[in-house]
Amino acid sequence: MGRIEYQAFGQLRYGGTVWIASNGKLVTAAHVISGYQSLSNFKINFDPVNNNQDHFFYIESGSIVEGNSQLGDDWGVFDAKNSSNETPFQKYGNDDCFNIQQSSVLNKTVEITGYLNNTGMLETTTGTVSDISSSSDGIVIEFTNLVKMGHSGAPIILQTTGNVIGIAKQGPAGGELAKGTSIVNQNFADALGLNTININQYSSNNLYIPSSKIGHWEIDRFFEYDADSEVKIYNDPNLTETIKPHKDIVDVSSNKEKFKNWEASSDIVIHRNIQGDQGIYNVASKMGVVYSGITIKNNIEGMNVSAGNIMFFDPWFEDRTDPDHGNNKYNYGMTEPLQFRTRESGFSPSYSDPFNGIKYKGVFLNQYPSTNDPLTPCYSVKAFSEQSFLFDVTGKVQTFYFQNWSGSGVLITDPGNIESSIAFNSSSAQVSALLKGTQLTNSSGAYSNNNQRKIVRTLNSHLHQVYESMGKVWYERSTDNGNTWQLMNGGAPLDNDNCSNPSIDYMYNTVAIVYSKGSLINDIYNSF
Repeated sequence: MGRIEYQAFGQLRYGGTVWIASNGKLVTAAHVISGYQSLSNFKINFDPVNNNQDHFFYIESGSIVEGNSQLGDDWGVFDAKNSSNETPFQKYGNDDCFNIQQSSVLNKTVEITGYLNNTGMLETTTGTVSDISSSSDGIVIEFTNLVKMGHSGAPIILQTTGNVIGIAKQGPAGGELAKGTSIVNQNFADALGLNTININQYSSNNLYIPSSKIGHWEIDRFFEYDADSEVKIYNDPNLTETIKPHKDIVDVSSNKEKFKNWEASSDIVIHRNIQGDQGIYNVASKMGVVYSGITIKNNIEGMNVSAGNIMFFDPWFEDRTDPDHGNNKYNYGMTEPLQFRTRESGFSPSYSDPFNGIKYKGVFLNQYPSTNDPLTPCYSVKAFSEQSFLFDVTGKVQTFYFQNWSGSGVLITDPGNIESSIAFNSSSAQVSALLKGTQLTNSSGAYSNNNQRKIVRTLNSHLHQVYESMGKVWYERSTDNGNTWQLMNGGAPLDNDNCSNPSIDYMYNTVAIVYSKGSLINDIYNSF
């Protein structure tokens, strides 16, 4: 930070305070530097205490861009070099520079740091922003800090971020608040190098959605702007601006739509970060049609009975907490590992169905996964390989084992695995995980053949049983005298083809199982 000094009438006079923006520009109030060309030995002293000439800088001819010195437009931006042809930014580096931030936030703590005229010492005063308003000349910022002689041009620093939101001019005086120029002033912002980014929102048919809002993170919250607004970001690689799309469902013609992706991008994460030096001047979010009639469930024993729990991954589901932005909720996108959420079987990711108070807001159709790009947004389902719960049909706690996925109106990429990517292609799609339960069969004649042994007890007191269900043969074992049963063979049937008429016998602790497979008889021997 430097102080303006100049010779007038044979005496050293002091102007105001100069500070370095993070892009290397020097900034002060316009009334501090107006008419400097007519003054001799006009300089910026960055070491007024020691008065070291190595820290004297001189304004580059023709570099000044300034306002009119009136309230709300009292600003000046310029370049300067020392006798070694260095700029202040080159000499002092990033540590002595200030980031810039446009802000209209009120009642926040701000600091003003500037030089006292006669001491060459810096002094900081603290207060709060009381008002930001338009004047005939620009944008006035009012605050409660004490602005002393020599503080003209000093940065108004937002305490929560350390960024500059304006420059001091005068006051307080006569009972009025101190005043300065806000960086919301368009000409001031342009001179500082703030880029204009146009933000917009479009429907699935590229229709403009005037009722929708886009949020821009400012200080401590997202401020909402109408779509087709302008947001200013500073052209600085050290600064990141965050925007978010309209998060609610909107009605477009006869459809319901929600945010789907950022235009011309597969990026579906709703908190989008933009750095000032990326050369981005237009940003638009794209909405897509969503549907509410999808069902995801377990199918118990092929009886079309739903029970237990099931897992679903929705990359658009907004249950991720963003600590950098007020703990607002946003979505994970396709970030690994996929965030599966456990739901009761038979749930629908509908417009209004909540999970921990958060709504799914429906799903998109035809979101097909890509084998070449795992980041292509798509939904996934996941079953528990084994789960136990009270089954209402029998009134007992039983254990169930995943078998495979099936469904209607849906593409299932890996139906034999407990986890599979899926794509809904119908607004009434159903996805089912087939579960096999212990001591359950959908065959009324599973135990009716008196000429076949279905259950035995081996010498180690273990019970073993075989039976038919869903056109397959199953083998179970109990090690606690029949109180609980375990589905053997890894929870899978003994054969994947249609089989029937199983029978079991044993010798010592080895069991033998035979069953029909078409016109063939298969047998299995094992020790259990």
